[in-house]
Amino acid sequence: MVGSLVVVAVSVAGAIGVAWVVATWAPALVPAASNSQITSRISPTLLDMGIALAAGAAGAYATVDDRVSASLPGVAIAVALVPPLGVVGVTLTLGMGGDAFGAFLLFSTNFVSIILASVVVFVLTGFSPVRHFIEHRGDVINVLGTLVVGGLLIMIPLGITGAAIINTASDQAAAHQVTQTWLSESSDLEIGPITVGDVVVEIDINGSDDLPPVEELEAALSEKLGRPVTLNIEYFKTVRIEYSASDGLDVTD
Repeated sequence: MVGSLVVVAVSVAGAIGVAWVVATWAPALVPAASNSQITSRISPTLLDMGIALAAGAAGAYATVDDRVSASLPGVAIAVALVPPLGVVGVTLTLGMGGDAFGAFLLFSTNFVSIILASVVVFVLTGFSPVRHFIEHRGDVINVLGTLVVGGLLIMIPLGITGAAIINTASDQAAAHQVTQTWLSESSDLEIGPITVGDVVVEIDINGSDDLPPVEELEAALSEKLGRPVTLNIEYFKTVRIEYSASDGLDVTD
């Protein structure tokens, strides 16, 4: 077990190191904050653990079933494990410690989930006879105990992240509803993206009509969200241009 952990640790460090070197040397063509390959791997939730368990079970079954290509499990595992480690190296290069932790948490989630799911599939399919587990129950208990404890510990930050995402989505939906009500008398105005933070609410609005009193929206949002907020509204004034050869140019605000 110790030897296996050393191999895993060296491999993990190597993957992160390669990503760090490449990120240091190569120019950043896309900002990290808007790079979907990075942002999609820094906030794992319990849903990611469920996906990893399913992927691990599928990969283990592919190993057992001779009808499935033997290379598929390795490819699937590499896709699940290597990209998060790459993100760890890139974000560390950029000084984004929190994002690096999130990506490493995703790697840990995938790693533990794949092993646990594989063990269950191997036992159920008879690939690993139960008597072998009984004969080596001491080692099995140590390994599985470590994995189970690790999985339970991982579930804590995953649950916290998931709850934060749900709360943010709920706040955004509430803010959209309040803003829509606020603009009900100005049918020409349309709501764009809304971002709700702990203190600041950012709203994009476009149209040709004038905005209703902003203080009314601030009061309604503070009441709906249950906390004082500061508004940051980006208002894009729409200008309508019509032109025809007979009537000429007509510009309407």
